[in-house]
Amino acid sequence: MASAPPLTTTTRPAVRWGWAEGEWPSSAKARWALRLLFALPFAALSAYCAQRGYLSGEMEVLTRNAGEVRDGWADHLAGTHYAYPAGITATLAAFPVEWRRPVFAAIGALGAGSLSLAVLARLLVHRIKPWLAALLYLAFLTSLPLWYVGTQDPSSMFALLFLVLAMDGNVRFAAYGQTEGGFQAGLYLAVAFYFSPLALVYAGMLLLVAPLAAIGRRHQEPFSALPATLAVLAFPVVAVALGWTYIVWRLTGSAVGWFDIAWWRSLFPQSAGPAFTDAADFVLRLLWHSPLFLALGVLACTRGAAMFLLWLIPPLAPLVSVWLGLPGARSVSFLLLLSVAVTSSPARATRPWAKTLLAAAALAQIALNLAFPPEVTAFQQWYETVL
Repeated sequence: MASAPPLTTTTRPAVRWGWAEGEWPSSAKARWALRLLFALPFAALSAYCAQRGYLSGEMEVLTRNAGEVRDGWADHLAGTHYAYPAGITATLAAFPVEWRRPVFAAIGALGAGSLSLAVLARLLVHRIKPWLAALLYLAFLTSLPLWYVGTQDPSSMFALLFLVLAMDGNVRFAAYGQTEGGFQAGLYLAVAFYFSPLALVYAGMLLLVAPLAAIGRRHQEPFSALPATLAVLAFPVVAVALGWTYIVWRLTGSAVGWFDIAWWRSLFPQSAGPAFTDAADFVLRLLWHSPLFLALGVLACTRGAAMFLLWLIPPLAPLVSVWLGLPGARSVSFLLLLSVAVTSSPARATRPWAKTLLAAAALAQIALNLAFPPEVTAFQQWYETVL
């Protein structure tokens, strides 16, 4: 009796895309050791700035709010509305006044070291040519915003770290259908909220782009899965935002108290029209100063509409956040575009012309970083103090 021929199946090659698919180093102890090692230059620079008497506006506000939170402990936590962003302010409040500046510097250095290791690990996981990896990493390290945010604004640094991780997870989720990436993106956005309200803006951008990206790959999954897609991205960050609002309401009697202290007063610092014009001008200068991110856009176009739509998120989110006047929006935007470009470009550089484009863009990025630092007031004042 003849037997049926064996069935043959073809499987799509797995896309190597994402932090979870290739941790480097493989040992958690080694990763933490490298994070601390990479944090040392930032800690040293922060100590030098303190010796020169420089005090950033972010450091002044956060340390003052930490004092308000600590003073309110004896009054049924009445100072809770000063605790946002809770990831930094609540930590500082646990220490006496004389310890807050060193703790502030240590937290910022740890965040910068963690981001530096994450970027390097991504380059090594992709196993690109060493010379190209060195150029891309040098483009990252020579960025002035990296050293400013890493030494003077730890809240924005940790928000940036988790936003970069969320962007990576969303790309794997929306463009390649990897469910794990979507869950990671949602969780990273939720953690980022405790460091900056910018997480809400980026979450909104991701929710707008997710349906469009799904349309771009409609042959891979049904549209009936779209509500679940949006829920995976939105639920964590919405839950923590509502949870924090409830805590503040229960302890202070004002549900919008943390808005008032943290950033509600800064919304629309000008009238809406001029503020939007200023934000659009900022984004144009941001793109001019980001040739590596523009090169990533060229590579994204070759991968279809879904990838191009995802590429639009980093510049569109700063447009909204700067228009609203959210704190840290300008300083984070420069570094976010650069971090996304460095970590995402190697995965798409599969052809010789793409590698050449990345190398040229990385050289241009290094030249711009050194010769024409971003024109942000805080950066310039800090740069003059350091020199």
